[in-house]
Amino acid sequence: KHAFGAEHGNRIYISVKRSHAKALKRFGAEAGISIEPSSAGYSLHLQTSGALQGVHKARTLGLDGAGGRIYYIDTGRDATHPDFSDRELKSVDFVNEGPEDWMGHGTHKAGISYANGVVYKGMAPKAEGRMGKVFAQSGSGASDGDIMAAAVDAMQWDADVISLSLRSPGTVDAKLARFFSDLTKQKNKKGHLPIITASAGTSGPFNETRSQPSTGEFVITVTA
Repeated sequence: KHAFGAEHGNRIYISVKRSHAKALKRFGAEAGISIEPSSAGYSLHLQTSGALQGVHKARTLGLDGAGGRIYYIDTGRDATHPDFSDRELKSVDFVNEGPEDWMGHGTHKAGISYANGVVYKGMAPKAEGRMGKVFAQSGSGASDGDIMAAAVDAMQWDADVISLSLRSPGTVDAKLARFFSDLTKQKNKKGHLPIITASAGTSGPFNETRSQPSTGEFVITVTA
């Protein structure tokens, strides 16, 4: 069904139907190829990731994000989601189609940071949140103009953290890499320097797959 990795090293990964597994093993044995089956039984860490990262230690000190401001540049946010029902979270629509999150990506990312539901809680459940929607329901992707405009809105809103989970090929000298790296040196209206985080990219798992703006010199790159 799928095969990848042939261009990198001496290991490839193949997914096949269960009915073909025995034939594949037999072929491997005859050809002198070592075949290792995948393992099952992995579980989700969504409910336990906070404990894995030691967040409970911060909780005992009363650190829950209260007073902090996190700005996401993403696909929008579902304002009706119960995990955000305890406060008003604003969205700014830069693509002129309304604040709805048709893709679910922005809602998911916002939940990681400041969800405050009965079951699921983010890392900073009491933080204020704001979303700059730069991805339209249809289209080839966000424009750098909308992304930078959202960053300006974040600064005017006095964001403490600006977070992006998007990618485009580019090195440290690329437009968005330079823009967001420079933004870390600019104080907001409160006189604070923003922390800017960006995903490393989704082109892996091999080498040289980081993309802008995560390649910015002073941007914090986040990998998973």
